[in-house]
Amino acid sequence: MRRAISPVSYGGKGGTNPSQNLIDDYEMLDGTAFDWSDPVKAAHPFENRDERLLATVLMNGVLFKGKRIATYPGGADAMPNPNATKTGYYLRKFLNENVNIQTGGGSDGHVVPLFRLAEIYLNYAEALNEYDPTNPDIAVYLNKIRERVSLPDVPSGLTQEQMRTLIHHERRVELALKSIVSGMFVGGRLPLQPLEHLLRA
Repeated sequence: MRRAISPVSYGGKGGTNPSQNLIDDYEMLDGTAFDWSDPVKAAHPFENRDERLLATVLMNGVLFKGKRIATYPGGADAMPNPNATKTGYYLRKFLNENVNIQTGGGSDGHVVPLFRLAEIYLNYAEALNEYDPTNPDIAVYLNKIRERVSLPDVPSGLTQEQMRTLIHHERRVELALKSIVSGMFVGGRLPLQPLEHLLRA
């Protein structure tokens, strides 16, 4: 799997290319949405973002295995190199920098969890929001996830629909691309969500 998803200049096949829509969904560290129309944010699009972005995605200029990802035009990880990313991004999640991509050897392996504690929290918060939307545990368990990555707590006074949207957003970024190992989600899409959500993934 690691060879299949690693950047091409590292000996990988670049098989999973995160979309711009996914990258844009990661919040700023102050909890506000990223916005390309904001000149300050657009000038430095990967700074002061949700920590999960850099833990999930490899983008141009990021240091990985001792060298910089090069997805700029003409770069070693860019088109028209065979199998290069078509979105400008590669997947970082599930990659262990200490493992040799070609042989699979290295100082240690990489455990890929199929069911994470954060997913249990999300499932509980989502079920509770549908059953008892005023229950304070909804925010408590969402905040446990957000505090881990230095994001502010969820706003108070949200309606059930607003909380539902927030939970789905949190699931999308927390469990992004989990489907490539578990087959459970596609870009964080839930089974009852419309096809439009899948097309954004």
